[in-house]
Amino acid sequence: MSDYNKPKAQLIEELALLRQRVVELEGLVETFSVGATFVPAELRSNHSPDVPTGTTDSLHQKIEQIEQTLARRVEEMTALYDISLNITGELGKDDLLQNIVEQAAKLLGTGMGQIHLLDPDQQRLELIASYSSLENKYDVNVSVGEGVTGQIVVTGQPMVIANYEKWPGRLERLAVKVGRIMGVPLKRGHKIIGVLKVFDGPEKQGTFDAEDVRLLNMLAAQIAIALENSQLYRKMQSRVEELATLNSVSQAINSTLDLQETLTCITDQIALQLDAAAVSVALYDPDHNEIWFAAASGQGSDFVLDKRLAIGQGIMGWVVQHSQSVLIPDVSQDKRFYEEFDKQQDDFSTKSILCVPLQARGQTIGVVAALNRIHNNAFNEDDLQLLNLIAAPAAAAIDNSRLYEQSQQKIKELQSAEIELAQRARQLELINHIGRQIASELELELLLDRAARLVQQSFDYHHVALFLVEEGRLKLKAVAGSYQAYFPTGHTQPIDAGINGWVARNGEKLVANDVTQESNYTSLIREHTVTQSELCLPIKVLEQTVGVMDIQSPALNAFNDNDIIAMEALANQVAVAVQNARWYQQARQEIIERKQIEQSLRESEERFRQVITSISDHIYVSEVGPDGERINFYHSPNIEILTGYPPTRFASDWHFWPSTLIHPDDRFRAAAQASKLSQGQNSEVEYRLKRADGAVIWVRDSARVEFKDDRTTIFGVVADITERKQRERELEIIVAIADALRTAASRTDVVLVALDKLLDLLQMEGAALAIFDPASKQTVIEYARGVWAGLPEKYILSRHQEQAYLFADGHLYVNNDVQNDPELTWPV
Repeated sequence: MSDYNKPKAQLIEELALLRQRVVELEGLVETFSVGATFVPAELRSNHSPDVPTGTTDSLHQKIEQIEQTLARRVEEMTALYDISLNITGELGKDDLLQNIVEQAAKLLGTGMGQIHLLDPDQQRLELIASYSSLENKYDVNVSVGEGVTGQIVVTGQPMVIANYEKWPGRLERLAVKVGRIMGVPLKRGHKIIGVLKVFDGPEKQGTFDAEDVRLLNMLAAQIAIALENSQLYRKMQSRVEELATLNSVSQAINSTLDLQETLTCITDQIALQLDAAAVSVALYDPDHNEIWFAAASGQGSDFVLDKRLAIGQGIMGWVVQHSQSVLIPDVSQDKRFYEEFDKQQDDFSTKSILCVPLQARGQTIGVVAALNRIHNNAFNEDDLQLLNLIAAPAAAAIDNSRLYEQSQQKIKELQSAEIELAQRARQLELINHIGRQIASELELELLLDRAARLVQQSFDYHHVALFLVEEGRLKLKAVAGSYQAYFPTGHTQPIDAGINGWVARNGEKLVANDVTQESNYTSLIREHTVTQSELCLPIKVLEQTVGVMDIQSPALNAFNDNDIIAMEALANQVAVAVQNARWYQQARQEIIERKQIEQSLRESEERFRQVITSISDHIYVSEVGPDGERINFYHSPNIEILTGYPPTRFASDWHFWPSTLIHPDDRFRAAAQASKLSQGQNSEVEYRLKRADGAVIWVRDSARVEFKDDRTTIFGVVADITERKQRERELEIIVAIADALRTAASRTDVVLVALDKLLDLLQMEGAALAIFDPASKQTVIEYARGVWAGLPEKYILSRHQEQAYLFADGHLYVNNDVQNDPELTWPV
């Protein structure tokens, strides 16, 4: 381990051991001087054999040399120890290196010493510490490779020159002459960081030996340690100062939640800490995509406040756009610089600028800029680092202040909303009360009078009047308040004058919180009026203005938004009440008229019923629906006589008549009639019906169609024509038989023609002529046609002898099941 790397405690211990060894050597010398034959190794020369006995002078010289060496080593160790103490104890002193180089020069017996350090660009060596006992100093900076200092950096090796003035590489620009000189590199690890030199003027002779080089290297090692420790110490001190500054700034800007105070505090603190001539904060306005100068300190602060720049405009606009910090030592060389602000100011010119974005919650909310150092030419990287540190708590403070102001604004809005809500609730309560009161009144005149009084009393208005539009004029229906005595009953006024007339014509409200500024304002009682504010609202029924509600106050600005909303609601309720009252009056009149009509109708119905009852035919009324479906509307009571079914059977089922009652063979006739009726054509048709008791009857259905109010109504009469049909049939048979008989030649021909015509006309399958013999009381078939053609001379036997003939009682005989005749046995 080299001496300059040993701990202080070890160096002190070795020094004590050296002193003890000196004492021991002195004792050996005394012993040797009285005849000792042994010579300690420490007293031997490296170039000669053992010293012969009796050479005391030589021994004393060796001892003196050893003592001198030891004294020098002690002095070196003491100097190194002192230097190490200075390094650890004086890290913060600016003259530490000056003291070290002075101690090095004195220790090596020179009058001068210097320390040069390499610049960051590794091209120049800057003199950072110098000592000289002479009046003139050798204080110059040199380039790498220039002079002794530059050569040591190039070679990395120590250099010793006995006479600098004769050395070829000497510097010609030196103001003083130099004699001997010795220099060594300063190293941090394997990297050269500078040079340590000691030297004398030309008047001092001598040279440096290897021990001097060794000692200077030891001192260089201590200086390298001192430089590293000093750099670390300065960094630590700088960090402490930054943290202290940051703490001071943070405390200052967080001492208030008022946004403007916070912004002003930020600019003041930054100007103080950075020694800046001007500082400004611009906040981002997302609505306009601009930044606006919200606070400024220093020169030009009044000018720049509230100025605006587009995003990307100028250096500050660029920083917000890119969220990047910038350090610009000379703004004239930066094309981003916006010079218009400088042109507009006579007493300020921007030279250098620091600009840092303000970021909160991941968003750039603004930018802070420091302009022009006051006591230096331009800002440096340390200033930029400090401004970046300050920007973080500054942005947080701005964000907190904004949030606080927003929360305060929200609280105020909520408080105002609560007050407004309470006022609105009170007004709504009054409106509901008034609404219930006027809704319970259905007489129009009483309703309007009650409404005017309730509005005036509930809201303590000076004057309330209700007008209705009648015959092109506004007629006063109700008035309450201070002007009531000045308006006679039945008062009317033109609809084309005054605020009331304007509202009635336009159907819109009019608010005049200063009637002197309203061109439509007029007063009919100028000598009595004290009105300064007037509110007039339309009363609308089904979007038509039927009247107005006029409210007046003796105070300026008497009607706010809540009053207007409340009165609009009341005007709507009055409109509803007016409509209800009118409907009530109309309904009452209609009820009276309806009762009269109903009485007349009842009388007409009674007469109609008497007429219908006296008519034997069936009368019906039906309607045709949108899809052509027939709907039974009316059936006269005679339908039950005609069909055997009650009227209720037909009420809900129109199809029952055509699908069940009409004889299957005649339904096509009914279908043809229905088709004509659906086309609006009157029709009359005859067809058969099958009654409830199974009997078949003939009817005539006469119907006509009426169209009225998009409705199709069918009126019809159904008459029973069965008897007429029978007479017609009988007549038809008689005529046919008569025609046939006129051509018959014999009785047989007559009978056969008659039987054939009966088969044809009656649509029967068999016909026969049976003769009753009273003597034998038997009935025999004389002639037969059709399926009975094989029955002549067959007997029809009676089950009762006394009734052995078909027409014992002289009545028509009808039998629909001859095989099961209880009286007669028919031949098969």
